[in-house]
Amino acid sequence: GFTVTRCILPAENYDSGVTFFGSIPVGTKLEFGVPHRDDVYNSAQQIVNELTADGASGAIIASCVYRSWLVAGFEDTEEDIYRKVFGEANVPYWFTYSYGELSPVYYNGDEGNFFHNYSVTIMTLR
Repeated sequence: GFTVTRCILPAENYDSGVTFFGSIPVGTKLEFGVPHRDDVYNSAQQIVNELTADGASGAIIASCVYRSWLVAGFEDTEEDIYRKVFGEANVPYWFTYSYGELSPVYYNGDEGNFFHNYSVTIMTLR
């Protein structure tokens, strides 16, 4: 088998077990993470600061829907950060949440797996 990394689906009570996003084949080694909403804000802020400083003239952003669930109910959303920083830099962008990230599943045959939960994919225009 190979190793996969998954996020745990948010729940009110974890006493009866957990649910992961994505399939986990029998015999697979599992690594899992439990992100925090501040991780969403901090990573989004860092990303847009770096992109605007590097001269991005536009951006297409697809963020894992799990990130939206982490910030649901709070004052700012992930998109609010993109809107604020890209807006201040006068950089147009398109943003959406996605149930499937835009990246490969395996590399070099089946020797690895990229982390597909809780991720954001950004394409910049120059």
